[in-house]
Amino acid sequence: MSAFLFFHESIFQQCALILVQIQRRDKAHPSDSVQLSYVIYCDMLHRLLLGVDDVKEGLKARKCNLSANNYCDLFSLLLHIEEHQMKIDIHTFDCDNQILKAIPGEHNLLALKVPGLAENRPSVLRGDAIYVEILGDNNHLRYEGIVHRVRENDVHLGFHKNFITKYVMGMQLRVQFTFNRLPLRVQHRALSMLRRCEVQKLMFPSIYRGLFGVSPITKWFNRDVSTNQQQMTAVTNIVFESASPAPYIVFGPPGTGKTVTMVEAIVQLWHIKKPHMLVCAPSNSAADVIASRLLEKGHIPASNILRMYAASRLWSSPISVRMEKNLKQLNYMVTWQSRVKVSDFYAGARGSILGPGTNLSDYQTLPSPLTRHLVNVGNARPPLWFGFILEAVPLAVRCCANYDKASEDYYYPTLAEIMKYHVVIVTLVTSANVSLSLSLQHRLVTSGIPAGHFSHVFIDEGGHAMEPEVLVPIAGILTTEGHRGTFTGQLVIAGDPKQLGPIIRSTVANKLGLGRSYLERLMDEVDLYSRDEETDAYDTAVITKLIKNFRSHKDILNISNSLFYHKELKKLSLRHYQGIDLKLSIRDLMSQSPDQLSLVSRTHYYQPLSAVGGYAT
Repeated sequence: MSAFLFFHESIFQQCALILVQIQRRDKAHPSDSVQLSYVIYCDMLHRLLLGVDDVKEGLKARKCNLSANNYCDLFSLLLHIEEHQMKIDIHTFDCDNQILKAIPGEHNLLALKVPGLAENRPSVLRGDAIYVEILGDNNHLRYEGIVHRVRENDVHLGFHKNFITKYVMGMQLRVQFTFNRLPLRVQHRALSMLRRCEVQKLMFPSIYRGLFGVSPITKWFNRDVSTNQQQMTAVTNIVFESASPAPYIVFGPPGTGKTVTMVEAIVQLWHIKKPHMLVCAPSNSAADVIASRLLEKGHIPASNILRMYAASRLWSSPISVRMEKNLKQLNYMVTWQSRVKVSDFYAGARGSILGPGTNLSDYQTLPSPLTRHLVNVGNARPPLWFGFILEAVPLAVRCCANYDKASEDYYYPTLAEIMKYHVVIVTLVTSANVSLSLSLQHRLVTSGIPAGHFSHVFIDEGGHAMEPEVLVPIAGILTTEGHRGTFTGQLVIAGDPKQLGPIIRSTVANKLGLGRSYLERLMDEVDLYSRDEETDAYDTAVITKLIKNFRSHKDILNISNSLFYHKELKKLSLRHYQGIDLKLSIRDLMSQSPDQLSLVSRTHYYQPLSAVGGYAT
């Protein structure tokens, strides 16, 4: 099936005219074309879209099949439409009559209260820009404040000294929020590089190499993989690049071992070929899972692994919990206080549990980045503590992170440093830092990684990413202008197109194809990845479907198995978890800050059943 993209005739024509104007300007001013082209095109397109009464209703008869010829232009336009909607959404949080407050001990920073910050409305990260205008100022000057710190209900902003000296406490301001455009910029840059390298046709693969005279893998590092035929097939084909130049796909529902398969393939490659591999995921949590599993068994030395984070990533996110035991009712009263933003916690974070009876002095043994956030809530006497110290960056991964303990901040390794590592793990957007360097003028410049340096690019959770987002680690890594029309390595994507896809703001861009992942498009539209009509099976040289499910009860699995997976899934429970004579009840600690609207589950604790007088229901 083809992806039908509909554009209003006038919009399509005017966008084409804009592109022509930009191309002419680039030829006249090649030195600054990278940055200014983006700004001019973006501004002109936003003005155009604002002039259309109803773009959604205006979508008419111009019908375009997504193809190699229009691939870059169409996705570039969809990204601009998405950005236009993001701009509208963020400006709904603009507000007047706001004031800035001084921060004790911080002479260069000012605090701005942001209603709804705890609920990510708006979402503000360190490094974002917030603009303020002094009400009543006839010059209508806007001043840029850079976010240095995000807290529960306010942000700490750094301004130019001109504003610091001009602003008098109590002056009312108009506040305008912005969003970080870097993710969109690197996606546009990826599309541009794809065009220059003439590899658009490879986004619609039609051929593959196959396996010839390859010796089977005899040593498996994960025992579970060695008993799973589908996983062994996938790993073997990934290691020996049977799908090249087409991407290799590993797919299946949750609990079938997609990430386990990727990790085994990475370990096998390192032991067999010692190549350089780039491992990506849409989110930090997904990338951390891969890094943790690679480090867990030590099959690849930590000195060969780099987990590279963006500067906005929170290093630690601790909370302190005090529990007062009521001897009569045998229950606990829980209070907590945190000096970091509540929403910085994420599912799957690892932490250290401090049990009841832990003295406050024990906190001195914790790393200093954690200790300074802990506060004593309640009375002055050292209370009983049941603390769950959450880290945004898991402890297991910190040994290979780009974090400088002396300055307590992230640093970006040089290109030479990055190239020393055999496994580099990043998010899709942060992978742009591998093939780009950002100068002081904030201009994107090609870093110049040699062609073929990374033999494999792995993308986990590929079904959650927009297609242009997946291109970020491909452009400049697997494509170079010196090797036009070809990939210089093997692309491997794991995910499930039957799960939720990318999150798109614009309903227009979503319906026009931006809401469909690269993984889903390949499986829906490219014959190479379709089921054979005669055998009703996939070609394992390019795609493997994992069918053994280790996570779900068979009755729960039956529904999705029948609806989406051709009734091929097999329920294989972990037998060593069955028939346990449970002597503990599981309690869930729910915490709520005065600055947060909803309850947040922080951790679980276990209590003997005899203490509560019976079994949990």
